[in-house]
Amino acid sequence: ESVAWARRLLDLPPVTADTFYHVIWPLTFLRDDATAERWLKEGEARFPNSGRLQYLLAGLDYLRGNEATALSRAQKVVDASPAFEEGLMVLAELNFLTGTPDAEKQIERLFRSSPGLTTSPLLKPETHRTSYAYLLKNRSEIARASELLTESLKQAQAALADGNESQRVPFEIAAIHAVNRESAQALDWLERAATAGYKDYSTLVRH
Repeated sequence: ESVAWARRLLDLPPVTADTFYHVIWPLTFLRDDATAERWLKEGEARFPNSGRLQYLLAGLDYLRGNEATALSRAQKVVDASPAFEEGLMVLAELNFLTGTPDAEKQIERLFRSSPGLTTSPLLKPETHRTSYAYLLKNRSEIARASELLTESLKQAQAALADGNESQRVPFEIAAIHAVNRESAQALDWLERAATAGYKDYSTLVRH
């Protein structure tokens, strides 16, 4: 449905880089890679300086397993526009998901600026707070990690109590349990996320 509505924008001039972006986004996560790539290449040819199209290309590279290419492309987006927050977020996500040495610094920055459930992720649905807690736990800062996870769980449970039906809420709780290596609970909450509408197998399979 998103593709169908986005393609209607092509009949409403002017056609901009964002016109292409909104067509390509759903194609990327439907994993129609050949079609997404065709649109991305056409968009890139017409709008070579579009950071949004470049980070979608980086996302597609990552989903295909081309991690080095994805990181390089995302880094170039940030180098060209150091204040472009969407580009910074995608670069941080890629560093986190691929386990680079820069991941903790970049995820911490995002956590400080956007700690809650209102962020707009490209490749990882859990909050930056929970991702940061995972990184801290991996280097044995257990107390600080536990503190952050407790706050993440508190906020997610409050969202549920307020009637928030977003798929990101149960996904967040699943991620918290996953960080704590509570597999049964994590799988239970992932099932709840799927019931709430989470169907993005393309990113989940790599996360």
